Amino acid sequence: MLETDPLSEALTTYGGRCGISGGFTAGEGPWAVRFRGGRQLPVIVRGPGWLLADGAAPERLENEGLTLPSGRVPFVLASDPGVEPRDADQLLHSRPGLIVPLGGEQMVGLIRQAGSGPDERLLDALPPVVRVRDAPAVRYPIDRIVHELSRRAPGFAHITEQYAQALMADVLRSVLDSRDLADAGWLRLYADAELWPALALIHDQPAESAHRHGSPLGLLGPFYLPGAPRLEPPNVMPRRPDEKGETLIFRGAVHSTTGEPLPAAEFDMWQADADGNYSGMVPGIPPWNLRGRFGAAADGTFEVTTIQPAPYPVPGDGPIGSVLRELGRHLYRPAHLHLQVTAPDHEVLTIQLYFADGDYLASDAANAVRDGLIVPVELTGDVRIATYDFVLEPLLTE
Repeated sequence: MLETDPLSEALTTYGGRCGISGGFTAGEGPWAVRFRGGRQLPVIVRGPGWLLADGAAPERLENEGLTLPSGRVPFVLASDPGVEPRDADQLLHSRPGLIVPLGGEQMVGLIRQAGSGPDERLLDALPPVVRVRDAPAVRYPIDRIVHELSRRAPGFAHITEQYAQALMADVLRSVLDSRDLADAGWLRLYADAELWPALALIHDQPAESAHRHGSPLGLLGPFYLPGAPRLEPPNVMPRRPDEKGETLIFRGAVHSTTGEPLPAAEFDMWQADADGNYSGMVPGIPPWNLRGRFGAAADGTFEVTTIQPAPYPVPGDGPIGSVLRELGRHLYRPAHLHLQVTAPDHEVLTIQLYFADGDYLASDAANAVRDGLIVPVELTGDVRIATYDFVLEPLLTE
């Protein structure tokens, strides 16, 4: 398995596609095409010409390399600044998936498909105009995309998208390789070796294969300690006599993807206290406080009594804090329970569960909250009751 890196992880997490809906070829002129503003990276251009962005002086495009106007404001691509432009939507979008000839082949323009490409947060980090130096790595994808769109042979759409993805990755890489990363905004974090691990943690989303039918995988986190004490029914988590916090009953069932209950399932559970602190990590908290292991009942159900954990901030004085500040995000994680669930002949499930009435669900500093990890909560007097049914994947057999 190839070693990954933060930019690759971001492209995967954000949906790093770069669909191409068509394009044009042009020569020395006369020709001009006007693009409406408001859509990121509407066109990728290779070859000579002029770029006339609203509110900016005309800019000569060199014959070498690629030019990518951001599209934040309307702009014109032209053979000469004095040529009356034609509307790009009417000219190019009337023939989707085709290369429109405007006379000559010195310039190639590829129209990026609306709604594709990396997440807007990546594109927003790019400077107003991106220039990529001429090199085989960028020349060949352009030529191959034009070839595929022109021939439209079987499989052309798939091949076009693959080369377009490589082209977009080269564009982002070119920005990161530039000497002055100031214009790259928070995108420059991907080029900072010290901040790479923090960025990878923030965007860590365990891979979910297409065939997976069990409960979603979650983060292990840094607070796990092996060897927690074994609990016996009625399964009360170890706590201080004066432990603060609302009483929480966590109950549910565990079964296989086949629907079969798993009475031999074992749970290893740990959590923060009402102040957001973990035992074994903060001085003054008794060992194994709010950490315990327990088993399922004969019918595959379980119940454990604990206290409601609190949200807590991730460290703000290290690399992760630096990354979050660059992103304009707060430091807090929503309240959650950690569990590892095991059963014979089944995969280990590591999971974090969040409360439906909790804060920071939509803005988790670790970016780990997603569908399938949020549990409903009921109130019975002063007691909170959270319910979740675990589904374990059987081990693959050869």
